[in-house]
Amino acid sequence: EEYRKRRDLLVAGLNEVGLTCATPAGAFYAFASVARISKDSRRAADVLLEKAQVATIPGVVFGAQGEGCVRLGYAVSEAAIFEGLQALRGFFQQEGEVASAGGKIA
Repeated sequence: EEYRKRRDLLVAGLNEVGLTCATPAGAFYAFASVARISKDSRRAADVLLEKAQVATIPGVVFGAQGEGCVRLGYAVSEAAIFEGLQALRGFFQQEGEVASAGGKIA
């Protein structure tokens, strides 16, 4: 029950910020598309760590099929998930302002 709540919180939040994510069936992690940041999952993971202070694992380390995604775990507290999602929201809001001024996210 607790993990389902955390999973649902994470997946909903990721989809809300535009990191498309399907609901995982039974794992303690979710894979989210980072296409809006970079096609390169290593680059996207670096950007998220550097600019949003959110640690992820590049999907490509799990095989070529993981490229374009990052893995995020939810075997943490709801508070930690909420903080991470807030950081992502702030990052995308700031980057949206940069992009509207002619800049790029990555």
